[in-house]
Amino acid sequence: MSQINQPIKLIIFDLDRTLFDWDEAQQLARNKVNELFAGYLNPAQFWTIYNELHEDLFQSFLDRKLSLNEYRLYRYLKPLQRLGVNDESLATRLNECFLKNVLQSTLFCAGAEDVLNYCQNLDVKLILLTNGPVDGQYQKIQRLSLDHWFNAYYISEEKQVAKPESAAFLNICQDFAIQPQECLMVGDDFEIDILPAAALGFKIFWVGNQNIMQRAGLKKYRLIELIPYLMQLNGAPNPSEI
Repeated sequence: MSQINQPIKLIIFDLDRTLFDWDEAQQLARNKVNELFAGYLNPAQFWTIYNELHEDLFQSFLDRKLSLNEYRLYRYLKPLQRLGVNDESLATRLNECFLKNVLQSTLFCAGAEDVLNYCQNLDVKLILLTNGPVDGQYQKIQRLSLDHWFNAYYISEEKQVAKPESAAFLNICQDFAIQPQECLMVGDDFEIDILPAAALGFKIFWVGNQNIMQRAGLKKYRLIELIPYLMQLNGAPNPSEI
């Protein structure tokens, strides 16, 4: 935590796997999708193929090579086709089932509410910066009642720029008339959240799965450890004083 040398004025949080427990919500939704396979497809085999294809499909959506509807259809249709089932109607039903269930989740990552409550008492702006579709991300925002804490939302589809592009970060600085050195980026994805922010001069706080604890000399923390990090800044109170 040696980055601390001046108070920060703005904290940028990623959403999925940083504040919103995407992995747990996704698994619960996938369990519902599995019921639609009705015994004629192997769910484990389907999701293995899905996982192989999804990253490229999602990146094509972020790069605006696929529309949102195409992305959502293909992520189910293409695994089905690999398994010999060329059924757009089934792919559509699988997607609708997944979205219905994953977007109903109110699962925070461990420590998220405590961290947000603490940050709310600091003299800082809280900004959400997330890649993804506008409708899905705003539904998560509403389900988690993030309006209670956040000053603004930057969603890639809406802003037409996605992390790790520099503009995704610098647009926030410009909008709030703040220098990168006065900002803190909190996220779980080393390549998408942490490296690009650090390269621009942002302070960074890497959180998430504790299986990988360090990379390129940077340590990964539990989200709740953001509170003692912030306490080292000038004027940041101890939680017991709030």
